[in-house]
Order: sequence, then structure tokens, then C-alpha cells
Amino acid sequence: MANAARGRVSFQTGDVFEVCLPDGGFAYGRILLYMRRVSLRGGFKFPHWIASFEANSMLICLTKQRFGARQSKIDGLADFPTLPSELLMTRQIRDGTLPIVGNMPVRPQEIDFPEGVCGFQDDNHGAFSKGSFDRIIELDSASYTWWNSLSHVGPAFGLSPELVLQKVTEPDWLSKHSWLDLRAHPEREKVLSLVGLSPMMTYAQICDLFGLMAPAEMLKLSTGKC
Repeated sequence: MANAARGRVSFQTGDVFEVCLPDGGFAYGRILLYMRRVSLRGGFKFPHWIASFEANSMLICLTKQRFGARQSKIDGLADFPTLPSELLMTRQIRDGTLPIVGNMPVRPQEIDFPEGVCGFQDDNHGAFSKGSFDRIIELDSASYTWWNSLSHVGPAFGLSPELVLQKVTEPDWLSKHSWLDLRAHPEREKVLSLVGLSPMMTYAQICDLFGLMAPAEMLKLSTGKC
């Protein structure tokens, strides 16, 4: 691939990348934020259980469409729906496995984050994380077991073309795999109520309510080649 021939690939917010699918088709994704750049500039204070992973990842989204041929005009991708955002480590962008084919500027309202939980077995506490928002709550033994069975947050180390094909072609793929992201989990509302959120709140509203950095400011910090 062209990007791979150049060695270490630079990228920036809004870059569109291509995924070659195993059936001969193509899918496209977009880089919404580079988490490390935002973190180093004060946008995130990651809790210790996710810091080493999330801080070195990108926030991306995939266009929910399989294409039979390469798309020469990426502006047309805006006409298709996107899957919920997800976290991805940078390796496949850096080495050219996912070649960058263009750029579409990111709007603040496009910034949203996966939701997930983890449990601390030593003291029956549970943690919730969504971007820079995190909460730790106390749980009894029964609630701890339930909590730890829910979706766990974390970045993917890479995009599998086989899995991407499923995501962009199968209806309600995320709902069928709700353990990957609490946003698709049937018990999301219950979890959010325990950490002081409601299902209708946008990420920008969460930031405003809890005094966190707004998506628009995150985008400013993430601007430029990485």
C-alpha cells in the first residue's frame, strides 16, 4: 500500500482511512480524536485502570456501508450513517495497514465515547468510564457480580477486516454484541442512574454538567499532524 511504503505514517483529526474487506469490498473509517495529544495538553486525566491504553489510542468511527469499489470522492461518505465511535490503537494507521485516503473535518457534536465498567474485587467497588468522565461507586456482593458482567471499556489493538465486514453489513450488530459497549446494553439506563447520568445526555452536556473539557476544545487540542 502507498502509505506503508513511506514508513511511519502521520495522521490528523478528520483523516479518512480505508479497510480492504475479505470479500473484495471496501469500508471506510474516520479519526475523530487522537487521545494522547488531548491528554498531554490537559484534556484528559485518565483513571489508573485505563490510562495506559486509552491515552495511546484514537477515537474513530466506521461508516456503516460496504462499498464494492474504492471511493475516489470521500465527501460522499457523509451521506451514509456511521457506527458508534470506538477506541483504536494507532499501530495500523502508523504502519499503513489502514491507508489514509482523505480528510473530512470533525464537528464537536460528532464527539462521543464508548461506555464501560470495571470492578475492583478487593473492596467491592465498581468504576464507570466514558471519555474523561469516570465514577467509582460502592457495590454489595450481588451488585458487584452484576456490574462486572456488563460492558468493559478499552481500545481495540487493531481492526479485523472480517469483523469490520460484519459491523458494516449486519443490522443491529452492536446490539447483538452489547458486552463491547454499554451504549448498546439493555441495562444502560440502570447503570447511568447509578453514576449520575441519564440516557438522553450528550457527551457535551456531561462535560458541561461536571466541568470537563468540552468536545470543541478537545478538537482544538487534537488539531495538526501526529
